Amino acid sequence: MEVIETIRQAIRERKPIEFEYDDGLNGKRIGNPHIIFLDTLNSGEVRMYLHLWQTEGVSKSGKFGWKKYICEQIKSVSILENQQQFTAAQGYNEESTMYKVVVEKVLL
Repeated sequence: MEVIETIRQAIRERKPIEFEYDDGLNGKRIGNPHIIFLDTLNSGEVRMYLHLWQTEGVSKSGKFGWKKYICEQIKSVSILENQQQFTAAQGYNEESTMYKVVVEKVLL
């Protein structure tokens, strides 16, 4: 299953995911995917992003919480089927203006 479809399934099922991210930091990240959305850069290029509540794993900042990832840089994603369903994290607003074009989202 491709990366985006796996994440979409995890969002629909409210299951955490584990993945690697191509940003030079080696290691897995674990978190609760809330929304996949499109945004247009100043250059006119359209990018797809994942907004995720990170709970474990590597982090450039050393902190967990809300993280925004460029979907094309996500690799080796898997759904953590043995984990409980997550509830929407504090601060999640599915109607935020940041999410101009939504691909998949956790419904409140």
